[in-house]
Amino acid sequence: MPVDSDRDVFARFQNEGQPPGIALLAFARYAEAKYDWEAHYQDRFGRPPDAPEIEDWIQNLPDSRLSAILAEAVAYFGELAAAYMEPRIAAERQKAIDSSIVGDVQGMVAQVKKAMSFWSTFWANVAAGIVASFVFALLIVFAALIFNKDPSPFSFLRQPQPAATPASTPAPSLPARPAVP
Repeated sequence: MPVDSDRDVFARFQNEGQPPGIALLAFARYAEAKYDWEAHYQDRFGRPPDAPEIEDWIQNLPDSRLSAILAEAVAYFGELAAAYMEPRIAAERQKAIDSSIVGDVQGMVAQVKKAMSFWSTFWANVAAGIVASFVFALLIVFAALIFNKDPSPFSFLRQPQPAATPASTPAPSLPARPAVP
């Protein structure tokens, strides 16, 4: 679509299917480029351009330049939107992390650290040490009672032997005592 005036340029930006805000940004960028050209013309020729020269400049703008201006407006709008929304995006990101598995794991890590701190485990460890010492002492006494009878480590596996009967063993004879006068 040929462009002959500023109005045609703005209509082109509106017809590109972009939201009105982007069309306005693109036209502002176009106006900046036009202002820069007019300032350059003034510096070069020592006078401002007249209306036919401005129309000639507008008509000679290539479509690629207008497309580039529109692309710059889209990029600029994206940067502005991101900067504007950054606090809310950060808050929503933190909210999502807090409600996700990662947040749950981080909460559990904090609980484990608290539970494993020195003062929270001190008395539990002291009690476990006392109980372990008492059980160890009982095992030593039990082992001593077992080894007191037979020092063999397998003594508890042996069957008790029947006691010897008196008939099978001869009784010792005692010497006679001399008579006392």
